[in-house]
Amino acid sequence: MRVSMVAPPEVAAEIDHFGRTINSFLDQVARGRDPLHDPVSPEEFEQARQAPAKAQVRLINAIRRSLSNDQKGLSFGIGG
Repeated sequence: MRVSMVAPPEVAAEIDHFGRTINSFLDQVARGRDPLHDPVSPEEFEQARQAPAKAQVRLINAIRRSLSNDQKGLSFGIGG
């Protein structure tokens, strides 16, 4: 929330998109799921994590562009 107050509009929009995507991910794999009786399968987890991974790349690239006018951006995710 604090970053959105001072970030350029494009970055603020990507922060919002990233947060919504993470919220959806948590709905799919964590909230309302009992890991003992209703665990997420590896396939379900992989499918659910794809949108947050893409949203992370979009956010990182928006930040990079705002700081350095890097128009190419990254084509891969950061971290694991």
